[in-house]
Amino acid sequence: MILRSLLLIALAWLGPDGTPLPFGTSEEVAGFLRQAKVVEVSKKRLKGITRPRKVLVENGGVRVNAVFRSINKEYYNSQWDTGRFTKFLRDSYRNEIAAYELSLLLGLDTVPPTVLWRLGEEEGSLQLWIENAGPGYNPLEEARQPADPQRWMMERAKMRAFDALIENVDRNVGNMLIDSAGKVWWIDHTRAFGRDHDLADAALITRCERHLFERLKAADPKSIAEGMRAHMTQREIDALLKRRLKLIVLIETRIAAHGEAAVLFSLEAD
Repeated sequence: MILRSLLLIALAWLGPDGTPLPFGTSEEVAGFLRQAKVVEVSKKRLKGITRPRKVLVENGGVRVNAVFRSINKEYYNSQWDTGRFTKFLRDSYRNEIAAYELSLLLGLDTVPPTVLWRLGEEEGSLQLWIENAGPGYNPLEEARQPADPQRWMMERAKMRAFDALIENVDRNVGNMLIDSAGKVWWIDHTRAFGRDHDLADAALITRCERHLFERLKAADPKSIAEGMRAHMTQREIDALLKRRLKLIVLIETRIAAHGEAAVLFSLEAD
């Protein structure tokens, strides 16, 4: 069983002025956000069809920028702009919180802290704004290329495994962020956690980050179900657990065919 990690992150969480915030862990940030009060709501909506809002919040004299999402819609038998078809999908702020909570359970530090929050009478998710960040790299875009292409490909491989696990139908370069320190963040998971038991784009999952694979195998299904129960129905939880097993089998099959060194990699020093 994996205990819910506090994720001692070697990061400098930044405030609106670009200076480090007084937090040492992801969960400290989440605790701050839960108690934060709104200072200002940006009049201009952020890009994206979910029309999120950027808000300035304060707690204990500390101010941070954050993103508030309140979308909560259900779609049946839908074809998405990525070409993917889903029998059921809930485009919901609750999936943002679920993605963050699941990332903690898997020992990941790639999803910004996200909590349940209210803006006036409206319930939604509040996610820490990543300051001084830009979009990820598109392999087809010649004008912008990563300084370290090999590392970027590993970051994408790690993300693909997570997206397959949560059935994320809406990944694009705009919801992969790279901050000023070069860290990659995954955002915008409202269109995730469907009811499909199969892995989407399984053929693209040829490699996996070693620690993520190890935590996938070691994770306690009961702990995952308990952690997700506040955010989704039992059908979505069952589908998530089925995809977890299929993802493990897929990676093990890749290792058996090509060898561990060709499939598993480490982004950080052990």
